[in-house]
Amino acid sequence: MSYLGLPVITTSEDRTRAAATKAAADKVAAAKAAKITQYLLIQKLKKIDPNFAAKLVAQRKKTAIEKAKAAAKAKKDKEKNKPPTEPLRYRWNLPPHKWSLAVTPKQMHPDLYTDPNNNGLGVVDERYRRGRIWWYANTKNTYNTGDGTAKEQDVGNKRKYGFQFMWNPETFSTSVALNTEITPTPADRFVGVAGAFPSGETISFTIRIDRTNDFACLRNLLKKNYAKSLTLFSSAADSPVFEQMADFYSSGFSLVEGEKMGTKIKELMELGTLADIEYIYKAVNGPNWTSISGRKTSDIGYLSATLLRVDIGPASYVGYINSLTVNHISFSQDMTPIRTDVQVSMNLMASAGIASEGIAAPVAP
Repeated sequence: MSYLGLPVITTSEDRTRAAATKAAADKVAAAKAAKITQYLLIQKLKKIDPNFAAKLVAQRKKTAIEKAKAAAKAKKDKEKNKPPTEPLRYRWNLPPHKWSLAVTPKQMHPDLYTDPNNNGLGVVDERYRRGRIWWYANTKNTYNTGDGTAKEQDVGNKRKYGFQFMWNPETFSTSVALNTEITPTPADRFVGVAGAFPSGETISFTIRIDRTNDFACLRNLLKKNYAKSLTLFSSAADSPVFEQMADFYSSGFSLVEGEKMGTKIKELMELGTLADIEYIYKAVNGPNWTSISGRKTSDIGYLSATLLRVDIGPASYVGYINSLTVNHISFSQDMTPIRTDVQVSMNLMASAGIASEGIAAPVAP
């Protein structure tokens, strides 16, 4: 290649870009040629059989309209399923009880951290001082249920569930391996949905959920103020107790429309740590499920390949859970679990993937 008799030095990136441009131009030219061929064919058919030609034109128009509607619906679904950037307007499990929160620097040195001249030194939003696992994106799958009906998975706002927890594991580990033999998998579906590509990276950690202080606090309130047995906490007469306990859960995200703090506390007292774990399953499988035993729960014995985001301090990952192990280790007198370890293993997604050959194939300089 030369210009004005002088050799032009090109890089592999230049040649790759030129190849991609040529491929796109060839695709456009082929589409135009196909349209011309179709037009000429229809013109010939009009002379031979005008009625058949008219039906063919009408059918092509109908097909084009249906394709346009399908494309518009797909675009709308993609927008509804657009990955979030902030964990707001989500439904979360209850935050840690105030008795369980870590002491903050501001509590130790209030004068230092309230000084207007310190530029907000050490002032951290309490909602962000813990780990989070929250829905990121999912494809719209249809499942067969036990009653013989089909259930279509929700997307968008209906899937916005998250699980928050005190970050208390001793370690969390990630590993990534080179894989030159990657083959198509169900994870490939997320390329178009969320721009996420299959990778060779994994993350694993164990979460400790401890609601001992929550139950101790409620028992104290019942004994001190109402003189009622803990077994009666679900009665309507105990609603003032739940409202009073709401003050102990002020460090979490704001409730979304339709949520009531008293109802969430009641569920915690009825189910213990199962109420927390339910939010993991809702983030993975979506809400409004019934187990094979008839219980309203998203723990249906199955993990959907749903993209979740995991935030651990400054680190952030996106992937799907491939293994979830729940180990209950402490209970109340009626066998309600109040302390539980949850082991999580996830396959993480990449933000890029290898392009197809011929378009972005490397060329030696």
